[in-house]
Amino acid sequence: MSDITFGIKMNPEMKAELLELIKSHEVTSKEFIAMLLESYKLEKSREISHFDYTDIDELQRLLKRIQKLYLNLHDKAEVILVEHKNLYQTNISAKTTTIEEKNNLIKNLEFQLLAKEEIIAEQNGKIIEINKNIEKLEQRCTKYNDITAETTIQLKKERLLSSKLEEEIINLQKNITQTEHLTIELEQCKLANQGLISKQEEQSSDMWFLRRENEKLKDQLTSLQIQHKTELTNLTQQYELQTKNTILEQKLEFNSRLELIKEEHTIIIEALNKKLDN
Repeated sequence: MSDITFGIKMNPEMKAELLELIKSHEVTSKEFIAMLLESYKLEKSREISHFDYTDIDELQRLLKRIQKLYLNLHDKAEVILVEHKNLYQTNISAKTTTIEEKNNLIKNLEFQLLAKEEIIAEQNGKIIEINKNIEKLEQRCTKYNDITAETTIQLKKERLLSSKLEEEIINLQKNITQTEHLTIELEQCKLANQGLISKQEEQSSDMWFLRRENEKLKDQLTSLQIQHKTELTNLTQQYELQTKNTILEQKLEFNSRLELIKEEHTIIIEALNKKLDN
């Protein structure tokens, strides 16, 4: 069956006392009313029944004892509850302090993490710059390697030149020795030349006469060359005239022969035409 609401009128003192009893027994109003009904029924049955009053007194005494035990248990339970509440509060306060410490530690760790992230970002920037510098250094190394290769080639060329220069120096040293020998020979030649100069001075007079005769011969040669040129021009003119005359004679002879051949050709053609007509 479903529960229904039941209300009664009473003075405030009775209401307060009733509420205090309900609160002291830690039961609901419904349960307290049920207990009152049970006790009322018990008293009513006691009045009606003819049991021995000693048994009822004993039962009441036991009931009071049970109630005292219940109250003692209730008091102990309240004390234990208070102790548990205090212990729980201490545990809660300790846990709250530990939680606050952990929260502070988490915040500190977050700050440290942010700081480390900033440091990592800076390190990444530095790493990027280092990589760029490494690329630049690699480019410089490649350029340096190219330069070293060129320098090695130049060194090889210079070594070849130095070897050639050494050979030339050796040749120059040989030439110097030869020049020394030649200077000695030149001095000897100078001495011989002085003797020849003395002889040449003696022969210079003879050479003067020979030069005079040579000049005379040159004059005669020039006159002969002029005569030869004049004769050559005359001969060339005569040859040209002769060639022109011969060419004209050949042309006339060729033309006369050509006329004869034409006449013979016409005669032959006329004879053939006559034969064809017949």
